[in-house]
Parts: sequence; structure tokens; C-alpha cells
Amino acid sequence: MSTESIWQAFSDDTDFPAFHGMTKTDVVIIGAGMTGITCAQLLKEQGLKVIVLEALKVGVSNTGHSTGNLYEMMGKDLIQIRKKYNPDVVKQILDSRKMAVDFVEETITKFNIDCDFIRVPWIYYTAIPEMVKLIEKEYSICQEAGLDIEYFTPEHQSLHSVKSVRVENQAQFNPLRYVQKLAKVLNADNCDIYENTIVRNVSVKDDVCTVETDDGVIECSQVIHATHTPKGVSAYHTLVEPHREYGIACKIRDPQHPPGIYFGYYNQKSIYSTRIYSRNNEHYLIVVGSPHKVGHESTTEHMRELEEFAAKQFHVIEFTHRWGGQHYRPADEIPYIGRKGGSDSRIFVATGFSTHGLVYGVVAARIIKDQIMGIENQYEKLYSATRFTPVKSAKNFIRENASVFYDLVKDYMRND
Repeated sequence: MSTESIWQAFSDDTDFPAFHGMTKTDVVIIGAGMTGITCAQLLKEQGLKVIVLEALKVGVSNTGHSTGNLYEMMGKDLIQIRKKYNPDVVKQILDSRKMAVDFVEETITKFNIDCDFIRVPWIYYTAIPEMVKLIEKEYSICQEAGLDIEYFTPEHQSLHSVKSVRVENQAQFNPLRYVQKLAKVLNADNCDIYENTIVRNVSVKDDVCTVETDDGVIECSQVIHATHTPKGVSAYHTLVEPHREYGIACKIRDPQHPPGIYFGYYNQKSIYSTRIYSRNNEHYLIVVGSPHKVGHESTTEHMRELEEFAAKQFHVIEFTHRWGGQHYRPADEIPYIGRKGGSDSRIFVATGFSTHGLVYGVVAARIIKDQIMGIENQYEKLYSATRFTPVKSAKNFIRENASVFYDLVKDYMRND
């Protein structure tokens, strides 16, 4: 069985050079995943000179280990948001996410990107009676926010659904193929992308940002941390909780899994996401789930959990791929996007995406682009990276300061 993600198995390699020397540009973007490459696309379209620095290869880190799902809703995460915020905030979040999904489709059409993008329904269901109220709560929140959601009964009995809701016109794709091919299109005329280039330091003096790498220095007007979590030791590390989630792919016998992105409860603790991915006339069942806090549980056990679930629910012929991805849960349930500091800050961050990085990466890129260009963005305040929400964040903030930041500092000391 391959230990690379299924996206890597069906993607091309990239061969952008490493950065050497000294130069100047308008914007430096650190990170070449969904957020970074989308930022580069939008800023280049505004006529700015952009340099993207990637420590590894384009897209292979978090984007290449993501779910490949694009959808407005968030399941249980949306329920947690509604507990802390009013319906207008929920509607804003859902609207911004829909905008992001539509933008990805528009970009694919514009540049003719071959990345297996298709529109499919999103289904949230439970196979056990104990979680029916959770499904009903999701339905109520989505209706309150004006989303077109409906109850329905899945045709395939293999899912064992006792209660289901569906939202049409969501999407799935190969995220790694998407960012790789978009990067190749962008890498010309005011946009330079560099791989295998580690950023060692970022400083600001007299309105000039200096980005230092192992083999060079770049001066610019703005710097964007598109790295899932900002580089270095930052207060943001006390506001986001690192988790891991896992994915497997397998071949199954007919009857095939029904079309769509399915999120289902089979116990009161875990939710499993399943769907079919097809490429080159080959069809795979993808199963994603089994999240846990980083550094506290066994990766092997979580992989085994997904395989046991797949084998029990579907007719598995063979397991083909297994992978894991890291994500950061925000203390007050909403990502931190925008200027790091006051209104004149030249450093931008995008973090706390939880398991929704593909969608929030686009949301972040559009907000940051508008801030750099001096354009008002309707979602800027909602996702502000400098917002202060002590009541909504208190519980998670205290927990994080008790463990995650301790582990982070300990690791930095050990490395030094």
C-alpha cells in the first residue's frame, strides 16, 4: 500500500528552481499551497510583482494531504459556530464559502485545468439513532441561514442511514493537480515561484519588508504567511489547536458508492467522510476521518480504524493509499485572516482553517488581495486576524496555553 496521498499518485511533479541571490518585488508569499497560489493568482491579476517561496514542492504539504472536498457547509463545526454567533454571522460564513467554491470552478474553466473537478451533492447523515438530533440541528441552522437544504433517504442501503440531509451543487477535485497546474500557468510575467526554499527570517524596517532564505534576500512591500500557521513563535499558536486527520483509498466491488460527498456518524464519537474518486477509468473509494490532537495518539491506530470501517461497510478488494494531514482549529471557531497587527501592517496571515483549508484558502486569498489593493472586503471584519473574542475563545485558549504552546516551545529549544 502506498503511503502517499491519492492526490500525489495522480498528479505531476513540479521543477521550479530554488531561490538564490538578492532581488526586490512587491509581494512575497511564503507557502505554495491552496492559499499561496491563489494569492499569487489574484495579486498578479492586479499587476503586482509576486514571488512565491515554498520550502518543499508546490502543493505537496497540506494541500496535497487534504480531503479534496469543496463545500459550503461544515457539519458539526457549523453547529459549534452557531452556539457562539448569531444567524447573520453564520450566513456570512456560508456565503463566503460558496464564493470560494464558485471561484475555484471559474479558475478551472479560465485556465482549462485538468483536476477532476465535478459538482456533487453534500450529504450529512447518521447511521445511529443517537445522532439524529445533530442532523436535525444542522438542517435547522442551514435553513435559518437561507441555504437550500433538504431531508432525503439515500438510495444505497450500504450507508445504513436513519436520518440524512442533502445540499446540492457542492464539489470535489484533485487539489494537488489544481495548484500544480495553476502554478505552472502563473510562473511568468511578474510571478516567480521557487521550491526547496526555506524562509529563515522576516523583518520590517521603514516600510520595507526583508525576507531571508538560506541562499538569498528579498526586499518587498508586503509579506503573506500562507503556511497554514505563521512561521516562528507567535501568539497565534496559542489560538489554534493542531490536529491530525487521516485518509485512505481503496478499490471496492459493486454496488458502487453513490455519487456525492458523504459525512456519516456510526458512533457518537467519530464521523467518516466517504466518496468516489475517478481518474484514468480507475475508481477509488476515499474514506477520511479519525481526527485527534497532535502528539497524543497513535497514527497507526487511526489508520487501522479507517480501514476497519471501510471493510465493514463496503466490499473492499484492496487498500491502495493511506495518508495523514495536519490542521489547526481556531479558538473561537473562525479562521484568522488578514493583517498581522494594525491597519498599516505589512505582514499578512491566514491560519485556523480547521479541516476546511481548500475553501478557506480561497477566502483568505481574496480578503488579503483586497487589503493590499486598498479595496473594502465584506468579509474582512468577520475573519480579522486581530479580532479579540475572549468569551468565545476562553475555553480553547486556556487549553492551548496548557499544552500546545508548551510543546511548541519545547520543540524549538530541543532543535536549537
